Amino acid sequence: MDPRTERMLAEHRRAEESAPPASTGQLVRVRIAAWLSGRRIRLAASLVVLAFGVWVTHYGLVTLPAHERDRQAAVQHDIGTQQALAEIARSDDFDACLAAAQADYERARNESCRELHRPDNCSLPKATANRHEQQRRLAREACIRQYSR
Repeated sequence: MDPRTERMLAEHRRAEESAPPASTGQLVRVRIAAWLSGRRIRLAASLVVLAFGVWVTHYGLVTLPAHERDRQAAVQHDIGTQQALAEIARSDDFDACLAAAQADYERARNESCRELHRPDNCSLPKATANRHEQQRRLAREACIRQYSR
């Protein structure tokens, strides 16, 4: 054994021998205090671990699913809003298309009336009126095909 270690052990033995003997009650109290101190630390550590476990469980089972539901609801709301706006735009475009078809029809009819030296919105010969009506019907059907998707 190392001489320094032997010297330290000898000094320790001498100090124990020269110390006044501890009473049995005092020795028991010291040992109980040491035991309780260690036990309190373990208890506190156990409580911390338990609290962390409860928090992780709550977060995983309650908080995360709630956040996910909120996120999905927001996405669905955004999709619904976009679809509604697209539908409104389609409706406005459809109405504009139908209005353009009607305006083209009226313009073509009035040109035919002028060619016949008649006032606007005049009565046209049956063949001319049927041709204009067919062009209007085709234009309306084109609008319906384009915007009915």
